Amino acid sequence: MMKFVFPILIGCFLVAVEHAEAAKICVKKKTQVGFTSFAKNIKKVDSGNCPRGFKELIDTSSFQGPAGSDGSNGADGALEIYGNGNQGALIVTGNVTLPAGDHQYTNVTIDTSATLTVESGSTIRCTGSFENRGTLNVPAFTSGAVRSDVSDTDIEISASAPGPGITSCPAGNGAYGTSAAIVRGALNGCGIPEGSSAQILRPGAFGGGGGGVGGSTSLVAGGAGGGTVRVLCKTSIQNSGFIYAVGQDSPSQGGGGGGGGIVILASSGSITNTGALSVYGGDGGDSSAKSGAGGGGGGGLVHLLAPTITQNGTIALAGGIGGTLSIATTAAKRFGGGAGGDGTGYGGNGADINTDNSSTAGEDGQSGLSFQTLTDPTSLL
Repeated sequence: MMKFVFPILIGCFLVAVEHAEAAKICVKKKTQVGFTSFAKNIKKVDSGNCPRGFKELIDTSSFQGPAGSDGSNGADGALEIYGNGNQGALIVTGNVTLPAGDHQYTNVTIDTSATLTVESGSTIRCTGSFENRGTLNVPAFTSGAVRSDVSDTDIEISASAPGPGITSCPAGNGAYGTSAAIVRGALNGCGIPEGSSAQILRPGAFGGGGGGVGGSTSLVAGGAGGGTVRVLCKTSIQNSGFIYAVGQDSPSQGGGGGGGGIVILASSGSITNTGALSVYGGDGGDSSAKSGAGGGGGGGLVHLLAPTITQNGTIALAGGIGGTLSIATTAAKRFGGGAGGDGTGYGGNGADINTDNSSTAGEDGQSGLSFQTLTDPTSLL
């Protein structure tokens, strides 16, 4: 069996020198192979010929790995995180919209009074710096629920479910009933614990959850949930303008507001915020003759990661305000209020309707969360 040991040990030795500079592997001319004698029988020579009594087994200068497409070395991990700058510099002087995706620039500048809109789930990478003096806007992404009511006497009670946000715990739609019993408002979308929220660095497109619906005599809907964006720039990130990823207010009476979105800013250099970072939840819809008030959406998430962070601006994380009891719900056939969508904070519950037509306002959504992590974030992203 000893004849199999020698090739195995040679293979192990070659692995050890695979990434070394060119060398010759020499083997003793009269070799007695064994585990204890291996070191005496094999020698590595960095230059020149094999020593007396040894013969050349292989010259590692002949080893050649596959070349890249352009013959160059591959990019290191840090360069991949901050992109390769193949889209050049981006200077925004007006209103510019980018599709969802991974955008790679050298430097990004958004001028005062200019607006850069990016679709939810987008990442902006810079080999250099990012400076926003205007507005970076992320439109709401996750849809709120939709219900179509035909008339007071012929009510279509089916409705689509609100879209889930990053928690996958969607808000509910208001219950349907008559004045003979209490009609319950919907339960809120659940938020995310603080420890789990701090680990969200690659959220994808789903940020805040959509709001639920109550009822009306026309098409009703809950507010859409806020989108997500990441800005990853090697040298620095400076924001003296506005960055929005907010939940949408309910566009209908009795609907819940959308949950706030997610903003991740990361640099291996520094981050300075003297402007406004906003991920607040949307407001719930007021009551109507047919529906209780909707709940507010939960606030979203802001996370800043860099070795140096200067935070002198504002970070708006508030939950949306629940809808008011503006009109008594008197219809014989009625709906409880729709719930607010979740961010990292819980959405608010929709309002119940009692048999005597009394009710309350919808609940406010809970505030979201923000984190500042003082570290080089390259290995985390």
